[in-house]
Amino acid sequence: MESKSTDYHDYVFKGGKLVGEFDEMYRNSSEVPWHQDESAFAFFSDMTLAVLKSVDFASFMELGCGLGYFTRRIRDSVENPEQRKIYGVDISEEAVVQAAGLHAGIDFFAFDVLEDDQVARAMERTGGPVDLLLSKEVLWYVTDRIDDYVRNTRRLIGDGGRLYISQSFPEIDNYYGKELFASPAMMREFFDRYFVAEYVAVEEDSRSDGKHMLHYIGRSR
Repeated sequence: MESKSTDYHDYVFKGGKLVGEFDEMYRNSSEVPWHQDESAFAFFSDMTLAVLKSVDFASFMELGCGLGYFTRRIRDSVENPEQRKIYGVDISEEAVVQAAGLHAGIDFFAFDVLEDDQVARAMERTGGPVDLLLSKEVLWYVTDRIDDYVRNTRRLIGDGGRLYISQSFPEIDNYYGKELFASPAMMREFFDRYFVAEYVAVEEDSRSDGKHMLHYIGRSR
């Protein structure tokens, strides 16, 4: 029997292509994928949390929550968390099962934001649209079906909600999705077609050769 890779990268992108075997990744990785337990408290996550504090919400969903470390940090940072609905969602059933075991008091569940029927079931669980949807480090996985992503994130927030995109850009020159989003400016231009921008900032990390991260909050047009 062929042994499974313990390197989480092998289940995400390989040979310049999206693999997307996320359940297998969470089952077989020898370390926490992307060091989520540490990165949830890194400087760039501090920035995302600071921006989130400027937005009031009664219901919140983190799309692509993984093992839920940042979702928990958000829950712990807001006032009166027991009065808010906080959801952590991911495409990986394995991830949300592990997240639920790690972080009590948060509703974790799985669905694929690219599939209309799964989004409809997710909205049944939440009782309708959420006030704020955080899409943190998700876009490189959906560039092949970006129209489905846009349509369904707009459904998830409804007419009055907000989408917050927190997205870093790879340090390598050629990366999956560059043809669509070659820069933060191109990403902002794309989302301005569908959302009214309320907050836009580009973070530049001098410790990573000027690696960029876009922070974008918008309402549906």
